[in-house]
Amino acid sequence: MLENLKPEKVFRYFEEISAIPHGSGNVGAIADYCVKFAESRGLEAIRDDHDNVIIYADGTEGYENSEPVILQGHLDMVCEKRDSCPKNMETDPITLNTDGEWVWAEDTTLGGDDGIAIAYILAILDSDNIPHPPIEALLTCDEETGMYGAEGLDGALFEGKRLINIDSEEEGFITVSCAGGVRVACEYPLEFTEVAGGFTAVGVSISGFTGGHSGVDINKNRLNAHITLASILNSVSSEVEIFISDIKGGSKTNVIPNSASAIIITEVENRYTAVDAINKAIELWNGEYSAFEPDAKITVFYPDIPKKCLTRACTDKIIFALLQSPNGICSVMKNDPEMVKTSLNMGELTFGNNSLELGYLIRSNSLSGKKLIVEKLCSFIAFLGGKATLDSEYPSWEYREDSPLRDIMVEAFKEMYGKEPVITSIHAGLECGLLSEKIENADMVSIGPDLENVHTPDERMNVASVERTFNYLLSVLKKLV
Repeated sequence: MLENLKPEKVFRYFEEISAIPHGSGNVGAIADYCVKFAESRGLEAIRDDHDNVIIYADGTEGYENSEPVILQGHLDMVCEKRDSCPKNMETDPITLNTDGEWVWAEDTTLGGDDGIAIAYILAILDSDNIPHPPIEALLTCDEETGMYGAEGLDGALFEGKRLINIDSEEEGFITVSCAGGVRVACEYPLEFTEVAGGFTAVGVSISGFTGGHSGVDINKNRLNAHITLASILNSVSSEVEIFISDIKGGSKTNVIPNSASAIIITEVENRYTAVDAINKAIELWNGEYSAFEPDAKITVFYPDIPKKCLTRACTDKIIFALLQSPNGICSVMKNDPEMVKTSLNMGELTFGNNSLELGYLIRSNSLSGKKLIVEKLCSFIAFLGGKATLDSEYPSWEYREDSPLRDIMVEAFKEMYGKEPVITSIHAGLECGLLSEKIENADMVSIGPDLENVHTPDERMNVASVERTFNYLLSVLKKLV
């Protein structure tokens, strides 16, 4: 499928790893592939207990005694698909498509985040005519779900103090700092009652929202399907007595949820009043928000009547919890109002036998900003009788005033592009924060080609940008004497 795209080796390796299911928590097969790649080329490789893979390559002629450089990307991808897609992304490969300008996957995420980094690194290691210093290739696992690979990494495995992270998504930008984050798992206890005779069921389904990356897309007016669903249920509840019997939505904290659904119970005589209230709420929503989500579909359906549902008090509490929960942008940078400083995303919504579970991801470019939002969210959850548990906390990556690597990257960029790159920070989590704690005094930067709509089935990767960014990376390696 990608055989006519250039750089040929980069896209060949990208196609090969795309045939291996490698969602977060499912990286064993792709780790095996990378180890076998190294062994077949006589390269030393280490696979640690966390499924991180480190591959070592000597410097080429003239670079044998140069300081090593660490090339770094992560093995896992976010697995999201359209509701109509029959694939099991735990076992089925994605289906690649290209028009020569872009590469995308049919009805699923592409995994350019961060498969392109792995493809770049393997292509470099497989070449015999690319000048480079000794390379320590670091391929980490489970970055998307909590940076567990970077967290468990042994920094003593590396000699290099220069690290190029290939996990950014916009060509021409050199990222030099990033947000820290923490996941918050929330549980609200549920109270059920049996559904008596004389009641009926009505469902509301939301699909087609844009969704997106909960960091870099949080400021793009992409609506949260959980909150939209709660708004509709709240409107219906003000017109007629309802009881929730089921509710569900997104499954990943780092993805803005693009779909959600609920089943409510109401008395048979109130069925048409409830449906009319839903339709009025949909019409109101369309008038206010359809321009932001032009592909949204909000529909009514009629499921079988369940045996149990939540009590009215519990129903009201869950609607309130979803509708009023902190979500989205919390603060912006003082010196750059367009740059988000602190945010949170309510990404997971699961309805269980005993509890409603919500999963949040809080991001902040400052430690104090993260702490304040954690306190606010946990206070909100506790007030409603819920339980909050913090997990997968990772530090921000602080800007380094003196960065020889950054200086080389800028010089190489100006020579190739004829202009200055944009030196920036990102409101998303990069592993550089954790890696800076593992590898003492490491000098780090992050780059990458143009990727759009990552973490969604609309993800796509620009072919020409992939080639330019690869050539830029090669020019940087040549300068690292």
